[in-house]
Amino acid sequence: MPSLGELLKARIEQEEQAEISRKQVEAAEKQAKLDHERQLVETYFDTVRKTIVSVITHGGKMPGFTIGQRNGWVCDSYELGSILRTSQWSDTTPQGSIQDASHRFYDVWAKFRDWAKENDLSVGFVYEHDGMGQESWYILTIKPQ
Repeated sequence: MPSLGELLKARIEQEEQAEISRKQVEAAEKQAKLDHERQLVETYFDTVRKTIVSVITHGGKMPGFTIGQRNGWVCDSYELGSILRTSQWSDTTPQGSIQDASHRFYDVWAKFRDWAKENDLSVGFVYEHDGMGQESWYILTIKPQ
């Protein structure tokens, strides 16, 4: 029969292993969420890019590319606004926005912005709101350089 010390040691080791497993699960869940968020942001800008190319080459009206609006241009515009933290953006400066080099998805924005520049396009954001303090969003603007 094991001694009390051996039993306690085994229980501590078991608890430590359970804690390690719990932390691994948490880390995997966090990484899956980050991967989902990055995929959504990349898909949004890729879809915008493809739409710009299609509208310019085939004619038609450029849609308002919204971020953060409940009934926005894409069905996940509201979720995208949450992921990009548009509520923390300033409507007068890029500080805190995806245009800020410290933003976690700046690399996605920079790739899109550089593509636009290569195609003689200028891109930016315009702040919009419902006028009643209930909802606000940003519209991605596209202009010739």
